[in-house]
Amino acid sequence: MLEAQRHLRPAGVGSEPEIENWPHTAWSKSDTQTWSEMVAAQLSGADALLLNVHPTFGARAERYPAVGEMLRRSRPALDRIARRRPAEAQALGVGLPYRQDTAARIRTGGAARDGGTPVDPALGAPTVGHALDELAVDPQPAADFLLRYGIPVTPRPAPVQALFGPAAWAFDDEEVRRMLAGGLLLDGVAAAVLDERGFARWTGVRVTETVGREQDAAPGPYALERVTAEAPVAGVPEDTGLSVNLQPALARLEPLDGATVWTRVVTAEGVHWGAGRCGFANDLGGRAMVLAATRPQDLARDDNGRRLAHATVRFLEADRPRLPLASGGPYLIPHLTLHQDDVHRLAVANSSADPATVRVDFPSPPDEVHATMLAPLAEPAPAGCRLNGEPSVPHRGWLVVEW
Repeated sequence: MLEAQRHLRPAGVGSEPEIENWPHTAWSKSDTQTWSEMVAAQLSGADALLLNVHPTFGARAERYPAVGEMLRRSRPALDRIARRRPAEAQALGVGLPYRQDTAARIRTGGAARDGGTPVDPALGAPTVGHALDELAVDPQPAADFLLRYGIPVTPRPAPVQALFGPAAWAFDDEEVRRMLAGGLLLDGVAAAVLDERGFARWTGVRVTETVGREQDAAPGPYALERVTAEAPVAGVPEDTGLSVNLQPALARLEPLDGATVWTRVVTAEGVHWGAGRCGFANDLGGRAMVLAATRPQDLARDDNGRRLAHATVRFLEADRPRLPLASGGPYLIPHLTLHQDDVHRLAVANSSADPATVRVDFPSPPDEVHATMLAPLAEPAPAGCRLNGEPSVPHRGWLVVEW
C-alpha cells in the first residue's frame, strides 16, 4: 500500500507512516512485529517513521526501558536500508494498473437497469443494489495473489500486468489494447468484463457464464483444477490437483482457437466442468492468461500453485524474461527495486512462522550478487551468495539481495 501511494503522490510530498502499538507494548504487538513493520516501511521509501510504541496511558517514557532497548536493537537494520535511499528507487515487478477515478467508471449491480451487466450474487454484490462496497475496487487482490507466491509487483506500468475484478471497466479501449499487447493476467471477473467489451479475440477466451459455488448447475459444483499435459510447468505432473472449492464463483471459460488450456476444472466425481486456466498469444504481439477463479487471492495455496504462478509469469514475459522470482518456504514476500546507479535490490521477507530457505530464480544470473540477512532485532549480517536454498531466514526476517 505504501508503494502504491508513493506512486500516486505528487513530487515533494513525503510519506511518514505511523508504526502503531495501541494501547500498550508487548500485550498488543511483539517487538519482532514492530521491527518488521519499521523495516517494511523503510524499504518502501518512507521519509520518516512516526513511532507510537510506548503505552498510551503509561505516563513517562523512562518507565519503559524495554521500549528503548527495542528501538536500539532495531536501528542497525533501518540504517542499513536508509544508506541506499529507497525513495530514489523504482519498484519493479508485475504491474498493477489502477486509475484514481476507478469508482466513477465501474459498473455496479444497479447498472443493470441501464443496460449494463448485473453483478452475479455469487461475487458478493447484490443484483440491483447500491451498496457502497461495490465501489471499493483496488489492485490489492492481485497483489495478494502474486506477492504470497514470491512474485514482485509494482504500481507502475510494466511488461507484464495483472488486472482482477470489475476494475477492468475503468480503462478505456486504447488502454486495454496496450495491456493486451504485453503480458496480461486476468481473473474470471475481469475476463468477463473484457469479453463483454469485445476483447475476447485478444484474451483467447469467451466467458459464457459465472457460476456460484452454491448453484446447482449441471454437472454439479466444481471441486478441483487438474493440470493438463499441455501446461508448460516444470515439476507439476499431469493431473495434479489444486482445490477451487474456496471460490465463491467460477467463470465458465470457452477457449478460442489457439488458446492452451493449462488446467481444467472438474467436479468432486471427476467430471469435466470447464477450463481453469488458459494461455493465449494474440495478434497484438502480447500474451494473456485467464483464470476461471473470481477471487484468485482466496485459492488454496501450495507448492504446485506457486509453480503454476511462476510459470504463468514466464509465459507472459515471452522471450523477454526479466523478473527474479522467490521460492523455498511458503509466504515469501518480495520487494524489487532498481536504483539510480543501476543496482537492483530484491528484499524477500519470510512471513511464515517457520524459518525458511530462499531460492531466487534469475532469468539471467548476475555476475556478482551480494546478500545480507536482516534478522529481527539483530545486526545485519553478510549472507554470502548462496541462493540455491541457503541461508535460512527466520520468521519476519528479510534476505536482501543486490546485484
